[in-house]
Amino acid sequence: MSIELMTATWENKDFNPIEKYVMLALADSANHEGISSYSWHQRLSDKTGLTLLTVNDIIYGLMQKGYLSDVYENEDGNREYRITDRLRQ
Repeated sequence: MSIELMTATWENKDFNPIEKYVMLALADSANHEGISSYSWHQRLSDKTGLTLLTVNDIIYGLMQKGYLSDVYENEDGNREYRITDRLRQ
């Protein structure tokens, strides 16, 4: 969990409420340095109560806005996202 990312997410005015919710879930699974978050989309769906399709759409939108970059997906379907410096600005 990264408290720094959670605080930055709470303070960000660019997110709509659902984006903020997903970013908080990603921050909750981020490493302590606040750089990477390892998340399985189904786990994010379970954690937030949002549908898998909604989670996918929100993640894609956050990537388009420049808050996330997709680093890789392992054989279990877990994805690593890099949370960009844009969140901390």
